[in-house]
Amino acid sequence: MAQNRSRKTGQEAEIEADVPANPRQHLADIDKRSAGGRRFAQIVEGILEEIGGTPRPAQVHLAREASALIVAGEVLQLRLTRGEDVDSAALATNCNAVARLFEALGIDTVRPPDDRPERIPSMRIFG
Repeated sequence: MAQNRSRKTGQEAEIEADVPANPRQHLADIDKRSAGGRRFAQIVEGILEEIGGTPRPAQVHLAREASALIVAGEVLQLRLTRGEDVDSAALATNCNAVARLFEALGIDTVRPPDDRPERIPSMRIFG
């Protein structure tokens, strides 16, 4: 029986070869002289740390995409706090995209803290 194996084209193999095995190397091409570059690198590191282990190339890609969206979202939020006009649809779309990327990465953004008490059901009695 023939095995179903995917064959990589030259371009796919080249792209995969560009993704380094060391997570810190994923940040080598980021210009950290600007505040945005430093923030981007900080977020990428945080996401990869949250994932744990050695990230696969797809995880690194999604982490970088999420980081870019988070930085862009922070810019929109800053404009909002300054009283500037902000496209609320763009902000909502950005938030939703980040949430979907976190879900794809297996990052649980809604779990309650461990020290949170369990919810006690209402003691109300209905007649």
